[in-house]
Amino acid sequence: MADREGAVATPETALTHAQAVLGTMAEFVSAGEVDDLRSQLPAGYAPLFRQPR
Repeated sequence: MADREGAVATPETALTHAQAVLGTMAEFVSAGEVDDLRSQLPAGYAPLFRQPR
């Protein structure tokens, strides 16, 4: 994601942005749909579903 955001984005910034997007999405879909999405992704994607600091 940092590569797609360009030279100004660090991996930490990109992680925060991804978490914000997924957090916003989770506000508008059911918890079951979020769980379904999570279950279809590799375990390495779990940090994206944590709230940004």
